[in-house]
Amino acid sequence: MKILLATALMLLFSGLAISQDIIETHAGQKIEGKVIEITSSSIRYYSKDQPEGPIRNLDLKTVSLITYQDGTKERFVLVGAEADPMVNRPDVVPTPPRVRPERVPNNKDRILQSGLFLDYMVGYCSQGGNSGANYFGPSFRVGNKWYFGKSEKYRFGIQATWLRFGVYSSSFPFIDNIEYGFLAPMGLGFSNAFKLKDKHGMEVNLNGAPVIKEFDILLPGEFDNISSNDFGFLGSIDVKYRFGKLAVGLDYTYIDQGYLDEFHILSASFGLKF
Repeated sequence: MKILLATALMLLFSGLAISQDIIETHAGQKIEGKVIEITSSSIRYYSKDQPEGPIRNLDLKTVSLITYQDGTKERFVLVGAEADPMVNRPDVVPTPPRVRPERVPNNKDRILQSGLFLDYMVGYCSQGGNSGANYFGPSFRVGNKWYFGKSEKYRFGIQATWLRFGVYSSSFPFIDNIEYGFLAPMGLGFSNAFKLKDKHGMEVNLNGAPVIKEFDILLPGEFDNISSNDFGFLGSIDVKYRFGKLAVGLDYTYIDQGYLDEFHILSASFGLKF
């Protein structure tokens, strides 16, 4: 009887001696050893293979469960990147950290990429031939640019101007006494874009278009019968400095009006590219 009791006690104490704490991580790894201390950021423990030291440290954010040698379990749930990761709730299943959504910056290259453009121009209009009249006024144009190639410094492209129109007068305000105007749809030409640095660049554009509406307006709504349905040709060249989607530049436009002489227009331009 004494022999049996001694044997049972030896087995009991030997089992306690070899039992270990088990640390489980979120990645599924199991580490056997002796937990010494749990801080707000780490777990300090002795390794099973080195029970006398050295003391090892494990990041608490990586730990999901500790099973102590007496069977007690302590579960850890990471509830947020800035929250205290140590939560002792055995009934809660661990959840992955929440990821805060971040706004993705718009990295579209406004200098070299294709897009829609809109220009407002204001300038000086000189009529050639026998008249020699001078006017001032605004004009507008809208169109698209398509660039080709993969160079990060220069790209050649096609420019289509869907519509351009302008009104000019020798007095201010322009709308009270419009003396010359034009309407030019479906222009086509070339565009050259040069990238100087991030968001900064230059453009040199050449465009031509038919002028299907040229008129002298003595009063609003009153058209000169000679030139109201006259057809002609418009050619323009402009140079722009572009910062992102904004642009400023100079534009020279020549209009051949046939027997109604010719017009030279020099304008400052202000534009957007989308």
